Amino acid sequence: MSSIADINMEERKENNKCSTIILKKKENKEILHSEFVQNDILKKYDIFSNVYTSSDDFNFVDSEEDILSKNLEDSSQKNILSLTVHNIINIYPNNERNREFKKYKEKKIEEKRKKELDEEKKIIEKKKEIYEEKRKKKLEKYKIEKKKKKLIEKEKYNKENIEYNYLMVQNFFEFLMKKGKCRDIYFSFHDLYISPMRLYYFANIDIDQIYYLDLSRKWLPDNFVSIILELCSCKKIKILNLSYNKITYNSLTLFSNFLSENKTLFSLDLGNNDLTDNGKNFEGINKIFESIKNNKTLKILNLANTNMNHNNGNTLCQILKINKSLVEMNFENNNF
Repeated sequence: MSSIADINMEERKENNKCSTIILKKKENKEILHSEFVQNDILKKYDIFSNVYTSSDDFNFVDSEEDILSKNLEDSSQKNILSLTVHNIINIYPNNERNREFKKYKEKKIEEKRKKELDEEKKIIEKKKEIYEEKRKKKLEKYKIEKKKKKLIEKEKYNKENIEYNYLMVQNFFEFLMKKGKCRDIYFSFHDLYISPMRLYYFANIDIDQIYYLDLSRKWLPDNFVSIILELCSCKKIKILNLSYNKITYNSLTLFSNFLSENKTLFSLDLGNNDLTDNGKNFEGINKIFESIKNNKTLKILNLANTNMNHNNGNTLCQILKINKSLVEMNFENNNF
């Protein structure tokens, strides 16, 4: 019995030895396999050769990082080494490659923000331009409407004022006519606003004669001359003062026609009006001199500061030889 037991013990020992040998062989095989896998991963991804080297090709960094993470996630042969390699690349911030990658990412984010800010600024500027254009259009419309309203109000006021003044002056002249005090009337427009319509009203006043009509220093242009001369003809004005206005050579033909026919005007003052356009158009005054050649009623003529030149002086000398009725003439501050 003891021999049988010994034999069984020996068999068990041998079996244990065989099993331990098999286990060791398996472990060795697994270790070899794991080392092979690790080496294969290192060769495939070439990680440690580029971990501590800098690179300027940022596209390569991005593509390598993405490919590495995808392959590590998809592979079924993960082990401790692959995880440590993944952690080295994605977790530890101390390697130069990761710093460059982060800088690149930050740069991209800043560029994106700048683009967004620039786009927002452009949109805001466009909105401001649209708003300014609309505001300017509204302001122009408002100014035009305001001007129209002012003109309408001014016309209305002037019309009412002219009608009122006309009635007041007409009543005053009617009073003078009744009292018999209308022989020598002195009428001045110094303190009144002058317009052609107002002069037409005064031309229709029921009075035959105005002795003195003073329209000086009113800066009247040429379009007033026709109604003034008509007023002189209707009311038999004897003294007419038109000094310090804006009368030019364009209206001198009207004066020459008036002076050749008029037989009531005693004094005419056209001083301080540019009647020759600084000496360029001297023929207009020569027409006036021709018209007074045979005028025996005009006694006083003032043409001081009218920019006459030697051409006008020659014509004037010839006229004075014929016209003996002129008593007083003023030609000072002219160019002859």
